[in-house]
Amino acid sequence: GDLIPRYERRTLADPVHGVSVVGPDDVGYVLGVLGDEPVRVGKELSSEGPAWSRIAEALPQPRTIDSGASVSLETSLAPREERVVRYVLAWYSPEWQGEPDIRYTNMYAARYRDAIEVAGRIAQDHDSLLARVLAWQQAIYAETSLPGWLRDSLINNLCLITEASYWAAPRLPLPDVFHPTGLFAMNESPRGCPQIECIPCSWYGN
Repeated sequence: GDLIPRYERRTLADPVHGVSVVGPDDVGYVLGVLGDEPVRVGKELSSEGPAWSRIAEALPQPRTIDSGASVSLETSLAPREERVVRYVLAWYSPEWQGEPDIRYTNMYAARYRDAIEVAGRIAQDHDSLLARVLAWQQAIYAETSLPGWLRDSLINNLCLITEASYWAAPRLPLPDVFHPTGLFAMNESPRGCPQIECIPCSWYGN
């Protein structure tokens, strides 16, 4: 059989201007720019010096075995002029491998069908989502009775929820006890020590 993975690409003009890349098992992502201006798309630039040197004119073109992507937007600024360009990176992986014969379904797969739908949610609700995030962060940063290092930690430590957590949908192989909320757990380290937690961590850390 063919052991080399293949990737399907679609150039997008809606909900963002960019590209969708989907590989085996429906794992994919969208890379693009919010707004109506056209962009150029290509494969990843990686460490290719010539590719980086030509980004003002063209991006390297992908093959079906290339999983990476790049997006560029042309713009010009007058002296002292400012402009905000918002890039979107949305990804989608409906399942993950547990034990060799067990696969779990990510909870977000019950809400979104692919990375294009995720990018569409960002494109539609970006302003309100950003305002809500900044509002709760400001409530903590404005609490001057707390030292600055603690305020900063209370906000930035929350990145661990997205980096090191799993939320499995209430589907088999999960037993009935996990219906309807599924199973949520935080991994001790997604790279160095891949276990959910151990007794010493619970006893001394929590």
